[in-house]
Amino acid sequence: MVEIIETVTDAIAIKLLNKNTVITGKGNELHLYKRVDEAIVENVLNVKLSNKIHGIEYYNSNVLLIYGEMEFILVRWRNDCDAFDEFYRAQLSDWISGAVFLDNDQIALLTAHSVVLRFQYDWKEGACDLLERVTCADDKSTLYCTHLYGSVWEDLVVFSGNAFGELLIWQPSLNQINENKENLKNSFLLHRINAHNGVIFSIDYNARNEMLITTSDDRALKWWKVKKDEHNWSTSHLQSLASSYGHVARVFRGLIFMEGAEVYAASVGEDSYFCLWLSNGELLFKRYQQHGAVIWNLAYDSDTRTVYTVGSCGNLIAYDLKDVFKQHMKLLLKPKILSKNTVEYIAKIKFLNEHELLGITSKNRLIKMQSNRRDFADEQKCHVIEETINFKCTVMEIYKNSIALAGYKRLVILLYNEISQQFRRIYDAEILESVIRSFVFFDSCKYLICDDQGNCMLMRDKIKCFFDLPKSKEPWLTAGLLLNGEQILLISNRQGHVLLYKYNEEENTFSLKHTLKNLHGNLGATKLTPIFVNESKALVCSSGHKSCLNRILVDFQEYVMKLCTKDNIPVAWVEDVVQLFKHSPVLLGFNDNHFVAWSKNYGFLLQIPCGGGHRCWDYVISKTEEKYITLAFIQNKNVVIYYHPLYNEALLLLPTAKQWHTSSCNIMEIYQRDDLNLNIVITGGEDNLIKIHNICEKGLKEKFELHHHISNIRTIRAAAVKDYEFFIFSGGGRAQLSITRLNVQNNHREELINHTIRNSEVSLKQLPNNKPDYNYEPETRLMALDILKVDDSYYKIYVGCSDGYLQVIKEENCVIVGCTDGGLKFFNTVLSECIYKIKHHQSGINALAVHYNAATRSVKMLSGGDDQAICYTELGFPGDSEWKILNKFSRSYWHTAQVTAACILPSGLYGITGSLDQNIYKINLKKGEILERFHSCIADIKGVSCWHYKTKDHFLIYGCGYQMFCFDD
Repeated sequence: MVEIIETVTDAIAIKLLNKNTVITGKGNELHLYKRVDEAIVENVLNVKLSNKIHGIEYYNSNVLLIYGEMEFILVRWRNDCDAFDEFYRAQLSDWISGAVFLDNDQIALLTAHSVVLRFQYDWKEGACDLLERVTCADDKSTLYCTHLYGSVWEDLVVFSGNAFGELLIWQPSLNQINENKENLKNSFLLHRINAHNGVIFSIDYNARNEMLITTSDDRALKWWKVKKDEHNWSTSHLQSLASSYGHVARVFRGLIFMEGAEVYAASVGEDSYFCLWLSNGELLFKRYQQHGAVIWNLAYDSDTRTVYTVGSCGNLIAYDLKDVFKQHMKLLLKPKILSKNTVEYIAKIKFLNEHELLGITSKNRLIKMQSNRRDFADEQKCHVIEETINFKCTVMEIYKNSIALAGYKRLVILLYNEISQQFRRIYDAEILESVIRSFVFFDSCKYLICDDQGNCMLMRDKIKCFFDLPKSKEPWLTAGLLLNGEQILLISNRQGHVLLYKYNEEENTFSLKHTLKNLHGNLGATKLTPIFVNESKALVCSSGHKSCLNRILVDFQEYVMKLCTKDNIPVAWVEDVVQLFKHSPVLLGFNDNHFVAWSKNYGFLLQIPCGGGHRCWDYVISKTEEKYITLAFIQNKNVVIYYHPLYNEALLLLPTAKQWHTSSCNIMEIYQRDDLNLNIVITGGEDNLIKIHNICEKGLKEKFELHHHISNIRTIRAAAVKDYEFFIFSGGGRAQLSITRLNVQNNHREELINHTIRNSEVSLKQLPNNKPDYNYEPETRLMALDILKVDDSYYKIYVGCSDGYLQVIKEENCVIVGCTDGGLKFFNTVLSECIYKIKHHQSGINALAVHYNAATRSVKMLSGGDDQAICYTELGFPGDSEWKILNKFSRSYWHTAQVTAACILPSGLYGITGSLDQNIYKINLKKGEILERFHSCIADIKGVSCWHYKTKDHFLIYGCGYQMFCFDD
């Protein structure tokens, strides 16, 4: 028997059982989510289908109907103990497109070719009897979506959509006897409407308002008004009202619902966005909901105003819409002292604290606004500060109770006493040669300033240190960081460079030692944050005006910097990084015309419309547990203030989302060190990401990602360096080879080599019959690689490419072995001779597992191919040049599709194979017999990996998702 440990794949079906209970179909499994105290707990039920679950229907008698592909089951829910008991299971001859419960213990199923089956069930007897079959006689097109409306047979209406963009409407109760088939009745279409320019993927109908919506792969959600008599659909009429466009890919599901008297629609799709629409077609709200994964379905709880979505990574993600429906706390701040003067306006603003805002006007007057409530309004105390600022202020910065005001050559620092509400000037001087453009507080007595000519001054405890930035068009700094006992200064400038300065104590100045160029575009970094610092080096994260976070290693001995990694993020403009969650920092910044807060674990926490990035804005986060954020910015010379909760309750209640590959996983490598209790899984996929995971009791837990590849990843190998540290060799599309050093103890990662094969390669080695000249193709893919460690600093990398050539990259041997003829070929390590050949398959080999036994001088090879066959050969080497086949078998009938996965267990006695038919076999390699088998719900299987963990052999089958399992002894 097989034990499934974890399944991560498409979750297509979802149903709300009550406000505290949600059930989803992940692959072929049922997952129950139930609220317990202040968290939602996930449990896997023991009820499963043979294939993926596509739909779940629920009736108030605590009976559930679960269906997928051609199978359906009926389940009784005993909600007092959350037990789910299956009482009936059946298999049809056609795919099930939709289902609904009817009164009097009946169900109706609609197949993909418009046949309605009506059943009578009895959960006490465990029976379900077919009452009648009705087909739509004038349409037999394949249905892509179905919506069944009605609770009694006589009122049941079928809404369905096909690949031609047609909306089909008919009533199965309006039927007549089929003369050719006694047990089949005919019904006819009432409406055939050309609704979309592509496949219709979903339909939903709201009877109360007689509104209907449809979604399609033309990226549209369409609104329809239904005009009909109470129960007569034959005289009905559909009128198109509006088309809503907000998605950038196929829209898979739409849902229509009401809040109060208003009608709304929600939609999800391939672009991973959730959109909320008004009935006039206007977009009200849009959120990146499933971390880039396809969203298949959604449900809405009107009691808690929470939307639930499920997607291709199997996650259930919730979002509370209360703050979306109610009016945001938005205020336009117009102090009365400025109302009579239409020329003067507030030009710069900063928060003094949670309740006080400081502004400076275009007339250089300082204005303080105070509020004891959650908002700032005209009636609040709002007065001009007596401190005179007789220069044009270009920079205003606040650190705790210190306020810095800078302009042409001049700097003024004020100290604010929150108790007495008084300001005191503690510094006022001309310090630089031109207009001051930048000011960075390190603490109250330590700051860095820069003018528009690149002249800088670092003030440390009243000691001034002057130095210059490199000359450029806009030579001032954007961010700064002191390191190594203030001997090292990192600076980002307006060219996007990061500069390293070393302090010269004798001359009391800083000298430029190293530059990393073009990390953040022309506007430079906005934040330099230390991740860790020791006596010899520091790791710094830089963020700014690019959708990435850069990790920079700073060497204090050599005074050099190295860019270790770039992590892509969905925030275009990062302004600040705050630590609100233990393991997931929150990035604050701008996306298009919104101010956003984003974390890796929870996605976008908030989105506030603000018109885009602003030169003058500020925020403050409340110190209470509720964590509200107050955002202030200047727009059209007005001060706009938003007050918004930073946490979304529904988002934080559910278990943290599993962030698996959003496209197919192509390759998996397992790295184990038993002496260190280290079990690491490395995966690469079509989404261009390499993911590093820990193996846990209940599955995989992601540690971090690598964003080094510009195209898909096809092959990965790991090689140990020392404790907790290893190399990752990876290759894929665009002929790209990447080598990365990882330390899984402190999560440090550093890309050592990123190489692309070009025409300029020094030399080539070719297989027989290859062309003598090599022409680089941009679409060349590195399909497979292996490594041979010569010593600690030298590795030979053998690479198999899609173009059939052998390459020599940087004087290291690289080999291509592409046996599309079904043969296995053996070459010597210098690739000069093909030593041995075996014909394994009739066509290409897709999967190959090799097990070498040094004691017996034998090698075992298990392969799978396009010919659907499994082939096994054991070779022995009695002499130096002698090859002998010890065992061999071929099984061409076990799998019914291409065999794409194969592995041999560490013992060498057993093998595992997998195919596109989703069947998994455990094989006795000596006898060529199947020992165990099961059908996996993972589609498009790409491979299988095995490892020994706690006395058992464990396996990971991967492709469109993954499944971790083991076989019982």
